[in-house]
Amino acid sequence: MDKNPLFCLYWRSSANLSIFVTREAQPMELFSVYVTFASEEQARSIAETVVNERLAACANIFPPHHSIYRWEGEVQHASETAALFKTTETAFEALKDRIIELHSYDCPCIVAWEIEEGPKAFLEWIVNETVQ
Repeated sequence: MDKNPLFCLYWRSSANLSIFVTREAQPMELFSVYVTFASEEQARSIAETVVNERLAACANIFPPHHSIYRWEGEVQHASETAALFKTTETAFEALKDRIIELHSYDCPCIVAWEIEEGPKAFLEWIVNETVQ
């Protein structure tokens, strides 16, 4: 399916009955961005900064969790705090760069995936609250 169509057209046939359904496409790609931090304090501080700078519309900070990962050839265990940011495709690179600049890790986890669906008002809010 085309990522930026003017509309999507689906066809379904059931006993000689064809049903056509259309929906508007998103005018801009939106992303959820998952980031892990060394502490809740660091997550809050960086989230506050990037939301104030309008690089993300919001950040949801999750309770600390236990992480197990390989680093420099060794299995490591650590308490980390994750956050989920909502932003636009336009602002993502600047958001990523700013998090890297402020983050204490040499190689922070910053991964994004496209938001494909959601209430129109919420998706528009993300766009309106994020720099263009």
